[in-house]
Amino acid sequence: MTMNRAISALAVLALLVSMVPFSVAASAAAIHGNYTFSLEGQGQYGAQTIVGTITFDGAGHITALSYTQTNTTSTGGTQVCTGKLSANGSYTMGSSYDLGALSMPVTNSCKSGSSTVQLGLLAAAPVSGIATVVYLTPLAGKNGNGPSGMATKQW
Repeated sequence: MTMNRAISALAVLALLVSMVPFSVAASAAAIHGNYTFSLEGQGQYGAQTIVGTITFDGAGHITALSYTQTNTTSTGGTQVCTGKLSANGSYTMGSSYDLGALSMPVTNSCKSGSSTVQLGLLAAAPVSGIATVVYLTPLAGKNGNGPSGMATKQW
């Protein structure tokens, strides 16, 4: 995804989310509890999908994460990897259109060591003040062409 497409996607998401009734602007407290997520996009050699669960503590910390990642390989095959949080991550929410960002150290069964995943957040906080949907999008730079998708609150 190019920078222009990423900005366009964020603009569309901001417009869609602005149609949801808000009682207060989304804050770190509005993103609390367990969410399931699904991300799709282009990997190094083709399609990439990531599905899993993530836990936000409502105070700016990511306390749990587990995921399965499916990548297209250089030969056109499929590689399946699993991963998890290697230490607590963090997230922040801004005041403009409820945009924020997250950063979390993860391990991946297909790679040695730990790496840091950084994504943009766009939270839809309904009248109850709890975000039922959190849109996850690549940030410009290293992850600028990565997968994007959404996380939904598990009640």
